[in-house]
Amino acid sequence: MIATSCFEIADYIESPADMLEYLEMAMEGENPDVFITALGHVAEAWQKCEKKNQAPAVD
Repeated sequence: MIATSCFEIADYIESPADMLEYLEMAMEGENPDVFITALGHVAEAWQKCEKKNQAPAVD
């Protein structure tokens, strides 16, 4: 059996610039579900930043 691991995109979104780029890429497609899913990933990444007491500043 092949061992697999869980991939969490929110672990790789570390800054507001990363969040913006990820959402922009999600908006390029025609399927709105992709953007909604990406928005959830960004919200999760934001929450992880807050837990680390490193919430990115919003301009």
